[in-house]
Amino acid sequence: MKHGKITWFSLAAGTLAACACAPSAQAQSADAVIDKLVAKGVLTEEEGRELREESDKNFTTAYQVKSGMPDWVNSLKINGDVRGRYEGFYGADDTFKDRNRLRYRLRAGMVATIGDNLEAGFRLTSSERSDNFGGDPISGNTTFNANGSKKFVFIDLAYGKWTMLNNQDFQSVWTVGKMENPFLVSDMVFDGDYTPEGAAQQFTYNLNDAHALKFNGGGFMLSELGANLDPWLLGAQLRWDATWSPKWQSSLGLGMFTLAQREKLTTAQVPNINSGNSRGATGNLINNYNPIVADASLTYSLESFPLYKGAFPI
Repeated sequence: MKHGKITWFSLAAGTLAACACAPSAQAQSADAVIDKLVAKGVLTEEEGRELREESDKNFTTAYQVKSGMPDWVNSLKINGDVRGRYEGFYGADDTFKDRNRLRYRLRAGMVATIGDNLEAGFRLTSSERSDNFGGDPISGNTTFNANGSKKFVFIDLAYGKWTMLNNQDFQSVWTVGKMENPFLVSDMVFDGDYTPEGAAQQFTYNLNDAHALKFNGGGFMLSELGANLDPWLLGAQLRWDATWSPKWQSSLGLGMFTLAQREKLTTAQVPNINSGNSRGATGNLINNYNPIVADASLTYSLESFPLYKGAFPI
């Protein structure tokens, strides 16, 4: 195979897909052959295990040489999705103008596992422009519009993650960058597409195999204004996750959020101002925003369900 210079954006999808899929196919093929040899008695279980380890080691070494991947990168995975949707807006009022539109959302990213406890990832997404500040922070949808004009692509995730502690009883993970929301709450509190920017810490204490206590904390930049005037979103959340049986699971959470330097969140300085928030003559928020959010869930899993593969959760 000949190698040459390639541009990252033009060939990222094909190149990364090959990098991600090739190790999986190779491993599955080798494991299948070894399993047959063990089943026929040609190899013992111990010999089969040793051969798998040797095969994995040799393939990893050869793959790193062929792909140019450094030996400190354990895995490279590509991920993404595409979605199309139709939206119709209709009103009973004669003055309301009906609206029909078609939209799509496209996301593509990559996650690299580095060593035993580091992870780096990024994701690109489609979205509509939000004034001059970038893409819509709570939606990746793009409307079919403007005579087939080329659409925008934005950075949706760009983060580094460090698993500081990971054993049977405790896990502690630190994340810095633009990340998935660490707080597990409903869409009534945070939009599911919101990817905050800052730092987060997630700590888990496993009481036993069925019960775990979790703490999620984070500080996220809302706008960079300089001179120690930056407004921040700060939050903390406690959770109890439990598995009572293979069919029954429950979760209970309590979180609290606050705005630091909220007086700096003026319309002129900060993008995406929600017009529903009460403001004074200068544009400052009138009310404090210190919500306390409690949530609870109970899940029952059916063994099967029509047109659904696997256990069906209710």
